[in-house]
Formats: sequence, structure tokens, C-alpha cells
Amino acid sequence: MINYSNSKLCNILMSNELAEKLKGTNVISNSLHPGAIRTQVLRNIQWYGWLVMWLPYTFFFKDCKEGAQTTIHCAVCEKIEGVSGKYFQDCREYSTTSVTMNQVLREKVWNESVKLVNLQKNEIHY
Repeated sequence: MINYSNSKLCNILMSNELAEKLKGTNVISNSLHPGAIRTQVLRNIQWYGWLVMWLPYTFFFKDCKEGAQTTIHCAVCEKIEGVSGKYFQDCREYSTTSVTMNQVLREKVWNESVKLVNLQKNEIHY
């Protein structure tokens, strides 16, 4: 679970750093949480896992159409046009923990990502 949480934190950090790097342009970068979605991700779960997951999966998870709404909202809502570096959930802006705004951590995650994908200096245009 910690790996999943860290990957979500890194998504927000990267989005916030990209928003910072793109300030003054017409490009925005926001992050979002679509919610728990009923997809095929649990298709290989063992039967005893279903005993635990059936109730929340059936009654509390969103279907794919519902899960797409926050993404669509961020893409087309005129009220948030030009808004960048924010986090959205259920079609609303939410505040995040202070760690997501930590400039040093954002830069570390950004720089490590650049190294991991072997991005060359001539490929960076912001």
C-alpha cells in the first residue's frame, strides 16, 4: 500500500512541478483523484478476496462513466480555465498536504524522472 501511496504522491508532485515550469504559458497541469472505480483490475483476485471486496466494490465504487467525470470536468469546465497546479476530486478543487507543495521534493522527483526516462537537454522545452 505504501508503494501505491508514494506513486500517487509523485503524480501530484510531478503535476505541481510541471505547473510551475509552465507558468506564463497557456498550458496547465492539474492532478486529480477519479475515485475508486469498478474496473477489471480485480479480475484475478482469489475468492476469499472477493468476500472482503464484494460489498465496497458493489456499492461504493463508481462505474467507469462516473469515474471519468472529474477528468472531463478538468478538461472542459470554463470556471477553472487557466487554473494550474491544483488537485481535484469529485469535480471540485481539494487542498492537499503541504508535502505536495514542497519545492525541494518536487524538484527531486522531477529530476529523478528526467534521469529515469533518459530525457536529453534538447528534448526539454518549457
